[in-house]
Amino acid sequence: MGRTIVVTSGKGGVGKTTVVAGLAKALACLNASVCVVDADIGLNNLDLVLNVENKVVYDIVDCMQGKCRIKQALIKDIILDNLFIMPSGKNLPINMVITFKEIISKLASIFDFVLIDCPAGVDKGFKRAVECASESIIVVTPHISSVRDAAKTINLLNSNDGKIQNYLIVNRVRGDLVAGKQMMSHLDIETLLNIKSIGVVPECDEYNVSNSFMYVKDVKNNFNLAFKIIAKNLINNTFEQLDYIKKYKGVLGYFKRKLKNL
Repeated sequence: MGRTIVVTSGKGGVGKTTVVAGLAKALACLNASVCVVDADIGLNNLDLVLNVENKVVYDIVDCMQGKCRIKQALIKDIILDNLFIMPSGKNLPINMVITFKEIISKLASIFDFVLIDCPAGVDKGFKRAVECASESIIVVTPHISSVRDAAKTINLLNSNDGKIQNYLIVNRVRGDLVAGKQMMSHLDIETLLNIKSIGVVPECDEYNVSNSFMYVKDVKNNFNLAFKIIAKNLINNTFEQLDYIKKYKGVLGYFKRKLKNL
């Protein structure tokens, strides 16, 4: 059976879907077979982020209602043959032939990794996504409101009879601000949440102005490198970290920080 990992945060707007997309592509580039599932029924956008929205014919709700088979709803990534997307639907069905959990179980019997993009909040959508997973990744940004919500989410996950393994990813970190003591580092957040991070993803201006996810295997930048490190950590059970403040250290780094804020 493959590994089922729910990617959650508690708070919306922390880049959870971006992390799912980046991690999925990085794992696929390391030759793992991967399926990403959009569990945000009603407010779905994973297909948009992965640039496959025009390929959607069936979705997970159609599978739950018995209107199609699971493989009919799966969409292959436009670049990677070992990455598939299960898009979400508009409304949760009242009458179900197969449950969300059963679909995830069937996908886990086929793929090495099943990544579940959890909806924001801690209501029924959160519980539905979490009950399908044996591992979780909590996405947090270096902002106190995000850290507080992540702490609440971790408490909820830990109350699940200890059946789920938790990991942390610190997203949208700015190395210049961390080096200048103006932003919390991933170590600060680890201390506050009492959980070790498996990766740090730096803020990426190029992604922020693009229309879809930009991860490309051979592009060497800190944004792509971060996901490659996280993917390797997940596979190898390691905790290597991207040095996101290296270029902002020392005298030259001081001037780089000043120039970045002009």
